[in-house]
Amino acid sequence: MIRPFHYHHALDDEDNLTVQVSDANSLLGTHLLEGDWEEALDYLDTPEGERDATIKNDPLGLFNVGNKLTLPKTKNGAVFAALYVRAPFPLIKKICDIEEDTDISNLMYALSVIPHEEQQRLEESQQRKIPYRTRYWTNNEHTLILNLFLKECLQQKSSLLDKCPSWIIPSTFAVTPLAMAAYNPDVPSSILQKLCMLEPKAIGMESKLFSVSTIPLIVAAASPVPPATFPMDVRDEVKRNRWEKVKLLMNKDWFEIVVQSSSLD
Repeated sequence: MIRPFHYHHALDDEDNLTVQVSDANSLLGTHLLEGDWEEALDYLDTPEGERDATIKNDPLGLFNVGNKLTLPKTKNGAVFAALYVRAPFPLIKKICDIEEDTDISNLMYALSVIPHEEQQRLEESQQRKIPYRTRYWTNNEHTLILNLFLKECLQQKSSLLDKCPSWIIPSTFAVTPLAMAAYNPDVPSSILQKLCMLEPKAIGMESKLFSVSTIPLIVAAASPVPPATFPMDVRDEVKRNRWEKVKLLMNKDWFEIVVQSSSLD
């Protein structure tokens, strides 16, 4: 199956890269790396924990010398650290409530994650006993996280016409958040519908998929289906979701009329 949104495509496979607990630059980073989610939540209720969530000190040590990850310096805060280790939604939300990180790349990064693929790779890596992050988001968690960042984008009036940066997806792709939602098989059509409402111009905006220019409608139609190793009901749900996305993207004029009407109210 095509997996273009795999993170850090130009480097060694992220699945085989590990960040040692000893690399952590804060107690919050240690909790995140050890998967101590409840301890992290309790720690954030303390003055020290709140400070750790706001000082942008690279909690996980992702920028330490010798680390093979290539990230922009703006990703040195607690929000991205929580996303990177696939922390549970309540912990991500709590950190977002503390740390002011409204960068739209948080939404784009979350849109690049395909939970069912990460689940499969995690299960395979356990069998091979190779280094791997220890957690993946459920589809429900993933949707909650996307809604959280969509709300922030709405509040900050972020541009949803920006293309996803190359540190998240391959440079052979040039896609807006809407096109990313259209392609990702685990992103529900409800998220795509919200993106259509927030920025209908993105529905007809040119995208690039494997260096080929196209539009989000075609991107949605090209969204992959899980392999035959997945249960039939899962595959059927992905196909149904894909069709719902295609139908949404065929109604660009309707979304523009609705948005124009609401702006006149």
